[in-house]
Amino acid sequence: MRNDLTVISVNFENHGKGDENVRRTFYGILREEGPGVVLVQEEWRPEVHESTEKTLGMVRVSPPESPCGIYVDSQVFEVGPDWSPTPGVWALQPAFRTLRLVGTSREAAPLIVGSFHNNYSSPSSRLAETEDLGRYIDKKWGVGGKEYRVPSVLGGDTNSPALYVDGGPPEMDSGSITDTPHAVHRSYLDCVEGFFPDTRPDRWMHCLGYHDVAVEAARITGHSAPVQATVRDSPTQGPGQRPDRVYHTAVLSSALLDVGVLPMVHPLTGGALTDHNALVVTYALPALTGILNDVSLHLIGA
Repeated sequence: MRNDLTVISVNFENHGKGDENVRRTFYGILREEGPGVVLVQEEWRPEVHESTEKTLGMVRVSPPESPCGIYVDSQVFEVGPDWSPTPGVWALQPAFRTLRLVGTSREAAPLIVGSFHNNYSSPSSRLAETEDLGRYIDKKWGVGGKEYRVPSVLGGDTNSPALYVDGGPPEMDSGSITDTPHAVHRSYLDCVEGFFPDTRPDRWMHCLGYHDVAVEAARITGHSAPVQATVRDSPTQGPGQRPDRVYHTAVLSSALLDVGVLPMVHPLTGGALTDHNALVVTYALPALTGILNDVSLHLIGA
């Protein structure tokens, strides 16, 4: 019997750049983690989605045209409505889906999962996209004439530094980065004070009520492994940072067990399969089941 649920989020740089060996190896590594949900960004090639499903042993439930993939284990989740928006403010169309955990009651809370990729070069667009994520903490469902808020788990490449936490990467120093376009892309301009690291998306998510699962896991476990960098140090772009983040609503926090940063390298050559490492989030399945079954935890205004 399964006792935990694994959610993985990772950016697959340019969908493997057309290299089939890289693609199969990349998804094979993810499959070895035994995930219930996989969130992948930069999946540009719809023609290989079916092959990817076979490699993962999972079903892709995001729109085929979206480069933000959501894969689910159909033995763990039943698939519900698609909440994916039209591109709108988004440079890359994100994907959001309602899931129902198998084994929960008919009245249990559903779960929204999302895969997103924030704008690479525009701080203002990034912030607008992050603001749009706020709609997914405000989805509701009704039971017995009462209204409840749907819990959610969102993962993606934010293309921006996280707020500093003990044990994590150093604060981004825009002035010390020699790759000027990169420094500007990851900063925002204050007309009086100058450039600052663009941690606004992370701050906005916290203001909405989302929790960074890596930060929570570091607190729960007492070690800093969950908050390690997901991109590598660069001689021109500075120390590695945590642009890849998974957020969940606070009601799910008591089910969180741990978060790991999985190096995405070829097992034989050691070469990088993508320019990001994967976040591997582990929940206690019995605890998660209990949270979803207890609808009183989700009652609006309670």
